[in-house]
Amino acid sequence: MNIAPLILLVTQGCEQQPQRFSDNAIQEFREGMPGITEGCLNKIKYGGIEAMPSSTDECFEMTPARQWKGL
Repeated sequence: MNIAPLILLVTQGCEQQPQRFSDNAIQEFREGMPGITEGCLNKIKYGGIEAMPSSTDECFEMTPARQWKGL
């Protein structure tokens, strides 16, 4: 069995993509959106703004849902 194609696939997946946003831009995201997760910032850094998940709970840690009463 020839495993060379498998090794090629595995090693190609390990190559890091070029950054789409600079470290300074990511710091501005971090400051402008307190609580944003590092995972989400990494998606933006390497995938661009279009890589940011559309669901808020994918980028910000949420507390469990609660029921509120009153004004």
